[in-house]
Amino acid sequence: MKTIDHIANILSSNVDKNKSSCLIVSGGKSPLKTYKKLSKCDIDWAKINIILCDDRDVSRESDLSNEKHILTNLIINKASKANYISLRGDPRNALKYINQFDIGIFGFGYDGHFASIFSDHIKKRNFISKDAIPDILFTDNIGEPFCKRITMNLSMILECKNILILDVPEKRHIFQEAKDNNKMPLHHLLQSSHKSISILSP
Repeated sequence: MKTIDHIANILSSNVDKNKSSCLIVSGGKSPLKTYKKLSKCDIDWAKINIILCDDRDVSRESDLSNEKHILTNLIINKASKANYISLRGDPRNALKYINQFDIGIFGFGYDGHFASIFSDHIKKRNFISKDAIPDILFTDNIGEPFCKRITMNLSMILECKNILILDVPEKRHIFQEAKDNNKMPLHHLLQSSHKSISILSP
């Protein structure tokens, strides 16, 4: 399993080499403790760009907002100097950083969804095909909470050079099922042949 130190080392190494680095993060409650730990790491945060892989179409002040969770649990402490790029407004701004996607942290739901890619999207090539054009897509009302969403598609997520999937003990059976069940969106991430998919210890 990878740890917080692994993330910090990748970000710092890329800052040294490229003068900046980009961290992709997912929403939900599962990663929040991890984000708080990461926010205290000694990284040159002023040179780190942070982008959410997806968000819910709700008010920024809502407790359902992924952006609110990131701003109050990750972009704090030492990480308060990081450059946050919001998917709200013009989400194409995030596409400008695609060549810098050095590492991504992803959780998943009990239904096997990740980002805002649900089972309803499996037959939609632009959402789930690893060969689709990397893009940011909008959904109809879906999931729990039932709301519209904005999300990176699978091919954009696969631009992350290092993909870390958060280990949540109560969801380990979902992770194992997703390895073989192609009706679960997570299956398509795990079977994508990406060269660097690892488990992140919280």
